[in-house]
This record gives sequence, C-alpha cells and structure tokens, in this order.
Amino acid sequence: MGEQGLEHYRQLAYEAWSKVPVLSPADANRELGHPYATITRMMETLARHDQDTDALIAIEAHDLSRPYHFFELARLCAEADRHQKALAWAERGRRAFPDELNVPLTKLLVAEYHHHGRYEDALAVGWEEFARYPSLERYKHLMQSADYIGHWQQWREQALRHLREPAPAQPRKRNQWSWMPRQANFLLVEIYLWEGDSEAALREAKAGGCSEPLWLQLAAALEAKRPEDAIKIYRACIDPIVDRKNNQAYDEAAELLGKIQRLMQRTGQAPTFLDYLNEVRARHKPKRNFMQRIAHLIE
Repeated sequence: MGEQGLEHYRQLAYEAWSKVPVLSPADANRELGHPYATITRMMETLARHDQDTDALIAIEAHDLSRPYHFFELARLCAEADRHQKALAWAERGRRAFPDELNVPLTKLLVAEYHHHGRYEDALAVGWEEFARYPSLERYKHLMQSADYIGHWQQWREQALRHLREPAPAQPRKRNQWSWMPRQANFLLVEIYLWEGDSEAALREAKAGGCSEPLWLQLAAALEAKRPEDAIKIYRACIDPIVDRKNNQAYDEAAELLGKIQRLMQRTGQAPTFLDYLNEVRARHKPKRNFMQRIAHLIE
C-alpha cells in the first residue's frame, strides 16, 4: 500500500477500533460476532508490523472475557522479559476464572512463580490443579514444583493417597470439566508405569482394572521380568480386539499373537502355543481377513 496507503488504513482501523467495547470477565457469555474478531486481527497485525509490544498488550487487554486472553497477555509480557507483569496477568486470570480449566494459563503461572523463586506458590497451584483435575501430566508438574524445595516424597504420597480416596459426587455442569469421572485407578496405573514400577502398576490394574491401551502398555513393561503375566494380559486382550471386526484390529491382534508366541517360546511353553492358536482360530474362523493374517503362525 505504501506509506501513505498504510497510514490511511491505520486511521480507518483506529476509528473502527475506538467503537469496540472493552470486555471484562463479566462478559464471558457475550457474543460480538465476526466484525469484532476482524478488527481485532487488523489491530494486532498493525502492532506486529510496528513491532510494538505495548500496543499488542493494550489490544489483548481490550478483551478480558476469556481465560485465553489473560494467558496471551501474560505470554506477551513474559516474551518481552516483563516477568512481573506476566505474573500479575496470570494471577489475575486465575482469580477471574477460578472454576475453568485452562492448562496454558496455569502452566504459565507456575513457570512465572518458578522464575520469581516462589516455589511454594507454584506448588500450591500445582496441587490445586492435580486435586481437581488429576492427570499424569499434572502429577509431573506437581513433582517439578515439589522438587524445587526437596519435598517430592511427601507430596507424592499425598497425591497417591488422594487418588485412592472416594471421589465426591459432582453435579454435571455444561461446559465444565469437573463432572467427568476421575478414573483414579487408571491414573494410578499410568503413574506407576511412568515411574518404572510395573509391579505396582500390575497390582493397581488387578485391583481396580484399567483401559485396554493401559493393559497393553502394562504387558509390554512386564515382558522382561514377568513374561507370564504379560502373556496372560495379551491373551485376555486378543478376543476384544478381534471382535472390532476391521482390518486394523486384525493387524493389531496378529501382532499380539506374535508376541505371545515369542514369550511362550522364551518361557518353555512353545509346545502349547499351537493349541492356544487353534483355540483362537476356532473362535474367529468366520473372520477370513484375520485368518489370513495369522496363517504364518501355524507354519
């Protein structure tokens, strides 16, 4: 557009922007539609063209109706090495939306607490997030914060104890995550597998069950030291996988049968593998595509 055209474009954009309402957290459910988003992008483009961080921050601060905008404000400040302001925006966003799950905002807040040496505050946020929305990723974040002050063992025990407590009944709320099942036992299996304790993971899986992918992950971890348990898990998974009745499932089941064969050979059970294979073939004989995939195991 040239300098003159750009300046005219800028004037028109500023004129339109001056009519855009400032939004607060109280406007969380307000819909402004496409024109609002368009003029916002135009203003952001101009600010980036000018390499004007202050302008970008001012534009983002125009709309505080979503946790995302507080995250963007904190991120912009952190990238500009304005960490005090980054921390202030992150804390403000968390206060404004205490009941909403926003992983980026929480991670940035914890990072800023670490940057400022406020490890106890980082740990408090990490524990609150883990207690409300338990996950392996949040368990790792909790460990990171606790490690800074050398108290991980204490917090690890508290986290595991929390997962074993009965989950309180939660009313279901639309657009909320809090009502979702915690599946605490699944998470205990995940945690122990991540920590490399396959025996503890097996105990938890037997006590409370877990998902099929986790059973398979657990079996893979058990192959080296407890092949018999790995065989049992793989054998239990074969029929449910084959019963999905698609070629991807048949490929997966055939691969598992190959693992079972190798493990049975390793544990001195090679003569009985063919008997087991024939049982599987008898149960699933009508599934021709599956029969083709396991034909080589008979040879």
